[in-house]
This record gives sequence, structure tokens and C-alpha cells, in this order.
Amino acid sequence: MSIPTDVRAITWNICGASKTACWDHSFGDRYGKVNEMVGWVKRDPRVAVVMFNESCKSYYGDYLKKQLNATGTGNWKVSHVNGLNVETGEPFICDPDINQPKDAGVTIAVKQFPDGDPKPLKITFPSTNGRPEGTQAAACFKDDPNKFLACATHLPAGKADPDKHQRQATVRSLHDQLKKYQDQGYRTVAGGDFNLKPDDAAIKPMYADNFEADPEHGDTHDEGKIDYMFFSDYGWDLLNGNPILSGGSDQYNQKRLSDHWMMQGTVRVSNG
Repeated sequence: MSIPTDVRAITWNICGASKTACWDHSFGDRYGKVNEMVGWVKRDPRVAVVMFNESCKSYYGDYLKKQLNATGTGNWKVSHVNGLNVETGEPFICDPDINQPKDAGVTIAVKQFPDGDPKPLKITFPSTNGRPEGTQAAACFKDDPNKFLACATHLPAGKADPDKHQRQATVRSLHDQLKKYQDQGYRTVAGGDFNLKPDDAAIKPMYADNFEADPEHGDTHDEGKIDYMFFSDYGWDLLNGNPILSGGSDQYNQKRLSDHWMMQGTVRVSNG
């Protein structure tokens, strides 16, 4: 195994796909959003996983890959999964550049560990209430030599899932799929915008066999805490976790790049 002793993962809903939702948060500023995350990677060599929610492959994901690999911090792999409308199954347009494919969704990047071989993996979740299958998914990387799995996902907001049935089914499925890898000896990390609060019953399954990096449940959005970073009980000890409320650019610190704060979790490799 060649996983570093300490690993930091950061997830951020960059508010970068839908102009309707994000017009007043430097919407479409790919340089500002991507370079903000890259800045954290440059400052902290422990950062090995970064996740973007409400991203677009062509507009943000490809630029993220280019910028991460220009940092000199290692070899970064990037994968993207397109989001689908939970009601229709149709792909989402990326509003910043409507000439690109309909490729709004979630993006994940991992830094290749020594002797590692991270491969992109898409996992899907069951649909509810007669909705099209496969609308909910996660973008993952699976590193078999190091038995490491990292996944980023984004669950529907209240208007698309008013009874929370879809979010509940997705959380249960995500937990179960992660557990299968954990039972095979994989260390796992999963994060993103779950659009659920810590006291919502629908989020509770994730706390079985995993721990959440922010036990204080700090707010990541005006609605409260809705962004999470979960690590497997097996293989990690928590060092710290919290929303990142300062320490970035003026744009970020003044919450002008997104309506979400980044959420980070830092762990130490353990044998338990």
C-alpha cells in the first residue's frame, strides 16, 4: 500500500451549471472557481481528492484537470458523470456554454498515489416514484493496488424530491455499495451536496460503517449543513473536518464564487 499517511479531501458545490440558481455568485467564472480549488491543492500537499458539484465536464472538468496537473503536486486524474433530471431522465444543459454537450453533473479528481492505478467508475442508484432509472449517480475513482475508492455525488433538492424518497433511496444505496468495497478491505471516501441536514432521517444510513468529517455540523450553505464528507470506519482516523469559511481569495471569502462553502475532511491512515 502506498497511500500517504495523511489524506485531505475537499468537496465544493461550485454553483456552476445553472444560471437560474447561481447567477449572483460569479456564475460561469471557471477561472475563479477552478483556481480557488487549485489554490488549496498548492497550499496543502495532503489534498488528494477534490470534488465539484454542479459542474460541467467540458467547461469546468477539463480545465480543472489541466490546472491540477500544472501545479507540480503529482499526477491528477479527473472523471465526470453527467446529471440527469430526476423527473424526465434528460441530461442537464451547462448554462455557461450552451454550445457544449449537455454535460452538467459532478466532477471528481484524485491524485495518483505511488504505485497506484486509479480508474474512473460510475455508480448509479435506484429511482423512486416511477422516475426514470439511472438519474442519480456518483463519479468515482477505484484504485485497486491501494484498495482505495473515492466518490462524489449530488442529490436532488427539495423541489425535485419533496418527500425525500429519492434522497433516502440514494443514501441507502450509496452506503450499501461503499460497504461492499469496505468488506473487501477498501478505504473509502464519499462526499458532495446531499441536500439533507444532519437531523434528517434520510442521511442517517451514511453514519453506519462511515464517519462524517465534521462532527460539529458547521453550515455549508444559507440553509445550514447540506454538504458532507464521509470516510469509511475501516482504515482511517479523523484528524479534522470543517467547512472552509476563510483562507482563500477575497472572492471566495466574501462568498462571491458560490452559494456554498467548501467542505474538507483530513484523515490519517490506520490499520483498524
